[in-house]
Amino acid sequence: MKITHLTTAILLALTLSACSSDDENTSTQPPINPEEPTVPDPEPETPEQPVPVPEVYLDENFDQMTEIPATWSMPRSNAGTVYLSEGSLFLDGRANDTQMTSVMLPQEYQKLRNYRIDMEFAYVERNNGGRWGSIIYRAADHYAEPAFSPYYQFAIRGDATGASGLELALRQPTNAWNVLHKSAYKENIDPTKTYKATVIVHGKRVRHYINDELVLDTSLPYSLDQGGIGLSTAGLLMRVEHLKITEQLDALPESNKVTDIIDHRLPVSMAPTLAQPAPLTGNASVNATHIAYQLDEQLNLLNANNQKVMHLRDYLNDSNRRTLPLLTVKNENTITQLKALSTNYDLADFTFVSDQADLLRKVRLALPSSRTALDYSRHTGLTHSRKDIVQIAHNTNSSLSKIVILPSHLVKQEVVSHLQRLLITPWASTNTTTPVSAAQILTTGVNGILTTQPDTFQNLMKSMAPNTLLRKPLITGHRGIPALDDENTLESMLKAIEVGADAVEYDVYITKDGHVVLMHDDTTTRTTGVARKIEEMTLAEVRELRTLGKQRQIPTM
Repeated sequence: MKITHLTTAILLALTLSACSSDDENTSTQPPINPEEPTVPDPEPETPEQPVPVPEVYLDENFDQMTEIPATWSMPRSNAGTVYLSEGSLFLDGRANDTQMTSVMLPQEYQKLRNYRIDMEFAYVERNNGGRWGSIIYRAADHYAEPAFSPYYQFAIRGDATGASGLELALRQPTNAWNVLHKSAYKENIDPTKTYKATVIVHGKRVRHYINDELVLDTSLPYSLDQGGIGLSTAGLLMRVEHLKITEQLDALPESNKVTDIIDHRLPVSMAPTLAQPAPLTGNASVNATHIAYQLDEQLNLLNANNQKVMHLRDYLNDSNRRTLPLLTVKNENTITQLKALSTNYDLADFTFVSDQADLLRKVRLALPSSRTALDYSRHTGLTHSRKDIVQIAHNTNSSLSKIVILPSHLVKQEVVSHLQRLLITPWASTNTTTPVSAAQILTTGVNGILTTQPDTFQNLMKSMAPNTLLRKPLITGHRGIPALDDENTLESMLKAIEVGADAVEYDVYITKDGHVVLMHDDTTTRTTGVARKIEEMTLAEVRELRTLGKQRQIPTM
């Protein structure tokens, strides 16, 4: 506003001066001597607002700490011990693989909601690779029943490259876990290294980092009106070298909202996804829910002729978009650029495609929430043999993908159903234009179809009878069929198969002499009434046990 007033004043002064100037003025009147003008007081300057500085609630490296403060709490249910030694905090949870050993920070943090937690840690020793350490946040107070529950935690397993190597989990008041997100990290936690784990939470938004690398960006499903903070372990010895809690002033950017793709309300149950390559001219068909592009190192979306269609950022910012992308990635530089973009954009609804299993694995490790698809559409040397089908499944799993795009000669019902039983999601890639060929592809039961003619497939499915099934749903017997026989027993599994299960899910433990046996819990208490741990028993001892219900033997492998 000041600049506007000043500019107006200058222009007015120049205008008046021009109007009163007269080079030929011959007036003999003496000049008028007006009073000296009063110089107005300058307008007061608006003071600059100081930039808020986040408060540091805790900055502890444990060098000077000789004993754990009295304001820190140890849950009564701790399986192990928490102690100080050699300038570090130790949480020794090796006493139990599933029962936690935790320490909770002062009760005053209950009033907080928005904060950043940085923990520098190392896993000194672990019982096995599945054991974990964690940061607890948004925890209840010690008056809760059970104490401190519910809470969220960022858990990091020793074998962090596994599918559930990193987890966001909710600890419920029932003493059960609700795992909300799980993903893999790029490396297992090396006992010789120190890592930094970070949680940033503001409102319902949260981000998890390892060594300042974003590994999770999501919204919390439950608004826990509490702020407790703690650390926890199960089955390992964790050394904490530095712990810092800082006020989080800035809200985290919102994740992209779920894309509202078109619902065609087809009569077909479990209809396949229809994807279309980006057209060279004109618009994509409204019948395609996915559009396939090539992606270059600058994150430009290209069509099949390598012509730029738009930048990926423009695609993301299109509020009218009702499709999801299939993006073919060709090199690691592109992955690096995608990783940088993911700081401000949610790429979870993207499917990245490559014919290189190793490259796809790197995509998943860099962008854990994304989907990937192994493109074998040009692998003409593969056969219908069981060996080749199993190899396709192996390569797909090795790439950390679940989708495989098959070559046209393998788009057969027997190949598709075999892969589906191996929990692989097969897609077809086709340029067919005839309804007969399209019908043959649909009836193989593929989960997705990449086609230049999505309208042909859509029109066929629209003409089908209501509730048409193009593939058989897989039915799994959970631990056999516990409603009819004792869980995780051979008899229960056979009964599940008798009543129509396609597969049986079971749980395993290893005895102390190295034998695999079927058991869900870490103890035999619930199923046999004998309070023993499987991992502390020999195979011979396990064979002596019988289930409580029908006196079944515990199966061994």
